[in-house]
Amino acid sequence: MARIPEQTIERIIETADIVEVISSRIELKKRGINFWALCPFHTEKTPSFSVSPTKQIYTCFGGCGAKGGVVNFLMQYDKLEFIEAITKLGEMYNIEIETDQKGIQTKNLKSQLLEIHKIASKYYQDALGDKKNIKYLEYLKSRNINDEMIDVFNLGCSDKNNSELLKILRSKNFTSEAMKKSGLFINSKNGYFETFNSRIIFPIKNPNGDVIAFAGRVLQDNPKMRKFINSYDSPIYYKSKNLYGLEIAKKAIQQEQFVFLVEGQWDVVRLYQNNIKNVVGVGGTSLTDLQAAIIKQYTSNIFILLDGDNAGIKAAIRSGYTLLKNSINAKIICPPKKYDPDDWLNTDNGKDELLNAKKNASFTIQFHYDMYDKDTNNAINDFIEEVISNIVEIKDPIFRELTAKTLAQIVNISEENILHTINNKITKIRRPIIKNDKTSSSQRTIDSKSTLIEDDLIRLCLIDDIEIKKNIFENMNKDWLMSKIHQNIYDKIYVHLNSNYEIPIDLIINTTDDNDTRSKIIDLSENIDKLNPSIQMAIDCL
Repeated sequence: MARIPEQTIERIIETADIVEVISSRIELKKRGINFWALCPFHTEKTPSFSVSPTKQIYTCFGGCGAKGGVVNFLMQYDKLEFIEAITKLGEMYNIEIETDQKGIQTKNLKSQLLEIHKIASKYYQDALGDKKNIKYLEYLKSRNINDEMIDVFNLGCSDKNNSELLKILRSKNFTSEAMKKSGLFINSKNGYFETFNSRIIFPIKNPNGDVIAFAGRVLQDNPKMRKFINSYDSPIYYKSKNLYGLEIAKKAIQQEQFVFLVEGQWDVVRLYQNNIKNVVGVGGTSLTDLQAAIIKQYTSNIFILLDGDNAGIKAAIRSGYTLLKNSINAKIICPPKKYDPDDWLNTDNGKDELLNAKKNASFTIQFHYDMYDKDTNNAINDFIEEVISNIVEIKDPIFRELTAKTLAQIVNISEENILHTINNKITKIRRPIIKNDKTSSSQRTIDSKSTLIEDDLIRLCLIDDIEIKKNIFENMNKDWLMSKIHQNIYDKIYVHLNSNYEIPIDLIINTTDDNDTRSKIIDLSENIDKLNPSIQMAIDCL
């Protein structure tokens, strides 16, 4: 996507009305000078979501603490990237967005890669409809994949010894770097050949529906060939932060308020074909923290559904603990007879059995306990040690304590002993950072005082007083700031301190990616009115 000029972004943010935009998505009710609603980003019964028409910001005073401007809301609610949110606002307010369109050679690498993958995906889909490739279509039919699923998931094929795709892409004048990083071709001593040749092709998309990678499956299992191959990581695709089928499933996930988490492409397609549309695939057996964070944006009600063999059970438990680490207590479903979900749903009563199994699914630690071999010596002690080693990785202290309580109930050991063991492990992990208690206590006092001073200094930067701002601009050294968040904020406002105009706080809020930094800017800007600013105050802070 081409770059949008800064002045256009600023104009769109200045024009957009946050109340109008948010009310087009959720119901707002005016109370006092602000508008209120049930927070769309977490479940609640009492409205805690406030929208300020004067400050053009939203704030959740409830459980999630979400804060931001109109662009941030669209990014979080509609699951958009920054440029996509700006483009949508431009369309809403009829603001023409002029971009640099000097041709394919001037497009950035990511834009070229997206276009290459779009062309390749269309090529693979068309190839599946070619009579000479009938064996690939017959293979899909043999697996009971219907025509609708082929269309929904844009399935395709790539036959061997075919150079047509290479010719098509070369005719488009993409850069050599983009062609190389697409990963679609392998350079051998006999010339270039397609990476995914002789395979059924599954396009992998981002949440916005852009094709960013591919997975390819051979027709017949062969020990000399890998059953599945996937695109390598590239500037547009990172396997560790992608979930197969999310672009299709996200609406159903929001409607159903839960998601099935399966291993691969076949499982996603099979569940969808059985009208279970709230399903995404990990793309392997190892769920990552990044994938967990992405799922959490849509729902915290997750049902892990991997293979029913020993490897699948172990992978499900690992995934459960990865989610626990990210404050999600998922449930695990184990298919019978060592089936994978695809096989299970292909049986006569598979769908009914799966939905019944969902009702009786166990949370991660209980499932782990049920599957643990308790006949070995010290089995319970080993189990407890294994679970505790996972609990200590949970960052949220409240969620960590609740999880410890669950473990205590399952193994019938006092909660105090479990928590004591967990806290000891956490202390040992952190101990190398702390030289001694006295130093730590002293440092905490210094940090507390510094934070208050740095808060006041940033507030002075945000007020509409040219003399004070220029005084800070001329005398401030960013390295004096001890807080990384305050450093980030100062980086964003520094260029405006030497200006005779007000600092565009709206623009800064809406263009700040980091949630903590954005939240801090909003907190400080909300309390500016309570400040009694002066040059002497700026000097004292410095």
